[in-house]
Amino acid sequence: MTTITKPATSADRNDQSQANAQLKEAVLNKKRVQIEAWSGQIEELQKGMSGLAESVRRTTRQHLDELINARNQATAQLEQLQQSSQENWESLLQQSDALFQDLAGRFHRFASKND
Repeated sequence: MTTITKPATSADRNDQSQANAQLKEAVLNKKRVQIEAWSGQIEELQKGMSGLAESVRRTTRQHLDELINARNQATAQLEQLQQSSQENWESLLQQSDALFQDLAGRFHRFASKND
């Protein structure tokens, strides 16, 4: 039995393009929400530093600075994703996913040390 495939029409390509755009926007929104959550966690940690001893506060400040820098990298990566074309989307998305996983791990480790 042979299968006949029709060539892609402009409507098919338009549908695929819309689906790609919707997927891209969903991924970007998810990453925006994650960055906002990390920002909230950083703010909470900063508020809690006032009652700490100076040596602990210094160490905590260093860790917070690392988290802030990593969060800023994630924000820059998000901006790159927003501006990416469909051709380089997959590559940038993989890089972004790795960066976001690393940052999530940093937050988890920091939170575990401060429980």
